[in-house]
Amino acid sequence: MLGCTELAGRYRLREKLGQGSLGFLYSGDDAEREERVALKALRARWAAPSARAALEARRAQWNAAAEAASGGLLPILDLCVEGEHCVLVSPLFDGEDLYSRIQRAKEGRRKGNSARSVPLPDEHGNDEAARPFGSAGEGDDARRIANVVRFFARAARALGELHRRGFIHGNLKPANLLVDAHGSPWIVDPALAGHAAAVRAGEVPGAIDTFAPEQVDLERGALDARSDVFSLAACLYEALALELPFPGPLRHQTAEQILRAAAPRLDRVLPAIPRALAELVARCLDADPRRRPADGAQLAAELERASGAAAEDASASAAESPDVRRTSRLALPLLACLILIPSTLPVAVLRKLVQERFDVSVFATSWFMALQMIGAFLAAPLAGALSDRLGKRKVFVVVALLLNALLLLAMTQVASFPALLGVRFLDGVTHITALSLLMALAADGAAPAQRGRTMGLVGAGLTLGVTLGASCGGIIGRGDPLRPLQVGAALSILAAIACSLLLREAPFRGAKSGLRAAFGALSRDHALLAPLSFAFVDRFTVGFFTSVFPLWLSKIHNVPVDRIGMLLGAFLVPFALLSYPFGKLSERRSRVALTCWGSAIYGFGAMSLGLWSPEVLALPMVFLGICSAVMFVPSLILATDLAGPASKGAAMGAFNAAGSLGFICGPLVGAGVVQLVGENGLGFGLAFVTAGLSEILCVALTLPTLIRLVRSGRTT
Repeated sequence: MLGCTELAGRYRLREKLGQGSLGFLYSGDDAEREERVALKALRARWAAPSARAALEARRAQWNAAAEAASGGLLPILDLCVEGEHCVLVSPLFDGEDLYSRIQRAKEGRRKGNSARSVPLPDEHGNDEAARPFGSAGEGDDARRIANVVRFFARAARALGELHRRGFIHGNLKPANLLVDAHGSPWIVDPALAGHAAAVRAGEVPGAIDTFAPEQVDLERGALDARSDVFSLAACLYEALALELPFPGPLRHQTAEQILRAAAPRLDRVLPAIPRALAELVARCLDADPRRRPADGAQLAAELERASGAAAEDASASAAESPDVRRTSRLALPLLACLILIPSTLPVAVLRKLVQERFDVSVFATSWFMALQMIGAFLAAPLAGALSDRLGKRKVFVVVALLLNALLLLAMTQVASFPALLGVRFLDGVTHITALSLLMALAADGAAPAQRGRTMGLVGAGLTLGVTLGASCGGIIGRGDPLRPLQVGAALSILAAIACSLLLREAPFRGAKSGLRAAFGALSRDHALLAPLSFAFVDRFTVGFFTSVFPLWLSKIHNVPVDRIGMLLGAFLVPFALLSYPFGKLSERRSRVALTCWGSAIYGFGAMSLGLWSPEVLALPMVFLGICSAVMFVPSLILATDLAGPASKGAAMGAFNAAGSLGFICGPLVGAGVVQLVGENGLGFGLAFVTAGLSEILCVALTLPTLIRLVRSGRTT
């Protein structure tokens, strides 16, 4: 401790504030500037003349960075010697350190407070720490996460200014991150003495909880900016989860954890953590420095992207009432199912409904499915972007379903094949409008941490609708191929009524965008091409199941329509039942891995379809249904991960448009292969090979892009 009350003839000590690893901290007055200051007395070995010059040089570097950063680095005003102590003089900070806030939050959690992350002031100065104990609400975690990420993004930006000048802090920990009244960070107490390699574990007494492995083990190489990245990420981890990433009651146990163990993923400790943020923190805490962001500036850029996702989640949590979110979520699978059934009821009776009714070829029959998808392809992006612009989705869904019912009835009355195709085109327009906007509503109301299960519910409802339509259409149309259209019209009216009663508008998470802005966002972000490619190829193969597959069964094997419906059900039932579980799994596991592995295995299975006899075909159909469930929802979530908050409708429209284009091409390509080779077993077999090979090629072509997206933290 300092044995005096005055320093250098100008600093008068007031009181001792605390003690840290570098020395003692006092408050005092600066008579020359007439302001309050903080005085840190470093330990005796740093007052030696040889160390004084290094301290002065490092102080000059620090202050230059602090001036350039315009906030975030607390300047060191002076350096003076008193006896055996070297004293650093800084402005007296009006706030507290992050360590104190974390400890209070941990104590609150032990007493039963449900909120997890440390409370920090938001940009308006609203401080959740001032709220009464136990008042944590449903949106607290999302709001706190957003504030914490914003805080650390600013800290990383200031740290980047140090790194740009070759300065390594070397002593980052919660106690050295100060919080002002506006929730902004101020970094203090750099490792000033010695050299730019900063502090090693053996040189500092006390906790080493946030030290990088190369600080703990001298043989791992020199410290650099990535060591500070590790330490700042360790602080971020504790602020978010209120748990240390490398816990150990004793110093040597902590060191062992840092050197040997991987920190538990943040989104497993706290499910409200956005997945992209959890991935970023995991990379920052990697034992290999090469896998971490290069410096504070790069970390700041990635945190700022994550801050946008966290703020989006917080905004949604604040805007939505529990009743709206719960009601919409329960309604989604039911409504999705009702919307899909009418579209797929005619599949099993396709031969009698179109080919025999109008005496046309297999290729001409395939246009019945293709024209619906052409209408969908043209309408889906337009409907999504228009709903983004107007801020309304529900009214479009209801109107589209009522029009769809009229069009289905019209198809029972047309007298010519061209007229049938024209009505079918309009049927595609109305059907996809309702479907795309329902999916956009689901994306609007889904918190990022629960996006997988929400979209999994939608996927399950969609697939269940396809399952019921395809399997029941054969039974309904056994005596009259027009009856599935009549039943579909009645179900569309029922779906419109159900949507008007059950569906509620979810609040938008960003500003409403115009058509040009919505399409511009999609065209500028080429990363969206990856999930859109999977949407195209997946529906391309499904186009085979809705056209070539039933024609193959009926023409080559004389399978009755009710049996065709049952075989389609064998594919679609596991698809429907497993969409939600795999959607939920995609919250914990890599969406890219699930999409790619599921697509590749599905592709090989589809290639083999022509080799199976109808008697044993149910088994491979079940297998293909499982593979479809593995890949479908993760690929859908990829699109929502990459979409901007103001263009969810346009993104879902683009996803469905890509799928519709696949539906267009699937039946046409499949029927074209059959017509080219011949309407025989070989022709149909080669058509199935074409379908399966498309899935495998899609994985191969998009994998480099997907890997880059994972590494950048935009998805998992």
